[in-house]
Amino acid sequence: MIKLHNFKPLIKLKKDEYKYLSPFIFFYKKSYFLFFCNRGKTGNFYGEINLLKSKDLLNWNRIKNFCIKPDKNSSIISYTSPCLVKKNFFYLYIQAQGKNFTSKIIRYKSKDFKSWIKDKNFKIEERGFMIKSPYYSEHDDEYLYYSRENKTEKYISKMNLKNNKIFNLIKSENKNDKYSIYSPTITKYKNYFIMLYSAWKNVNEGNIKLAISKNLKIWYKSKDYLFTLPKKIKIISEPNMINKDNYVYLFYEFKKNLTHWNLALEKIDLKKIFKTKI
Repeated sequence: MIKLHNFKPLIKLKKDEYKYLSPFIFFYKKSYFLFFCNRGKTGNFYGEINLLKSKDLLNWNRIKNFCIKPDKNSSIISYTSPCLVKKNFFYLYIQAQGKNFTSKIIRYKSKDFKSWIKDKNFKIEERGFMIKSPYYSEHDDEYLYYSRENKTEKYISKMNLKNNKIFNLIKSENKNDKYSIYSPTITKYKNYFIMLYSAWKNVNEGNIKLAISKNLKIWYKSKDYLFTLPKKIKIISEPNMINKDNYVYLFYEFKKNLTHWNLALEKIDLKKIFKTKI
């Protein structure tokens, strides 16, 4: 297991705000951008997408007035888990959460990275499953990864964006991931693909697990968590990573106390992750 050291928040919580979640890192025009979910003020279940900017991955500033949020009077009450894809447009995939624990994936699009329009022709939903945590990898660019879960079945899957065919990749099978698995992020090391993903034992304990593949189809996953945490930190989740100079810059959310969550960053040698026992 790898010991995590850095739980210094990337940014401070604003007054009356209590949860920053779901980081997604993206490099564009010589700058790094970090999309994340802001749960807003305590008291109501809500989520909107905000944006940070950095030149060096270490010092971050909030982009003022950037906010993508559910429409008023909509059945959707929260946006979380953003994922950006750049093709002919910028596409921002989002987990849209509704009342009664419903969840689907929608997307917004933009030509200029400034003005965003909801794509009314796109959604991923499935009867009997919560659809969560979209993720796109340039290593597997015909697919969108996400999690599918209900009370008895929990998977990390991917869907072909051309024919909508779904492939289940990882299943919840161990005691330490029986509550939930979600939020995959993928990088490459030598001839192998490395996936990190969230794994929760119960509502009070969550960490990150590792899976390795040679072909992006068959994945070998670890039984144990990847990281050891300080005693005061019980949950880390929603990993997202970017490579730079043979290191992974790993962004994640962490639970600071009974109510407050924030975002942190750890720089890790890729070799160290790859050598973790599967």
